[in-house]
Amino acid sequence: MKRLSLFVTYCLLLTLFSCKTQEELTPSRTKKLNKIYTTESGLQYIFTEIGDGARAKSGDKVSVHYIGKLLDGKEFDNSYKRDTPFSFTIGEGKVIKGWDEGITLLNAGDKAVFTIPSQLGYGPMEIPGLIPANSILVFEVEVLSIEAGN
Repeated sequence: MKRLSLFVTYCLLLTLFSCKTQEELTPSRTKKLNKIYTTESGLQYIFTEIGDGARAKSGDKVSVHYIGKLLDGKEFDNSYKRDTPFSFTIGEGKVIKGWDEGITLLNAGDKAVFTIPSQLGYGPMEIPGLIPANSILVFEVEVLSIEAGN
């Protein structure tokens, strides 16, 4: 009898958890500050501030502020210093793969830190004087706005 009860409980729990959609299981619904999340591609991200706006998705035009650094902390770009946010459409390949993937994990108002492996950044390509080949990149990002795509 006890085994049957445990089996029924197990089946109920399994059914309960399997009914959740992928969106409900992603950090977007239960974001935790300062927790490291890692995607299948190797992108790591940490929420440093939680926004309450819409979730970014492929095809959306986003406006972001960011600070780009090498793994050793050397800054190579900073939109705050230019006082000009950067805008792009997600999924058009106009930015490094780590950005196209990472921004879709965020909502408007979110701030996060991305650690982008080389293969999602510039790979073996060097940006002379700024980014050595095969560099791991760190970006502090802030999603200012999201404009729904077509």
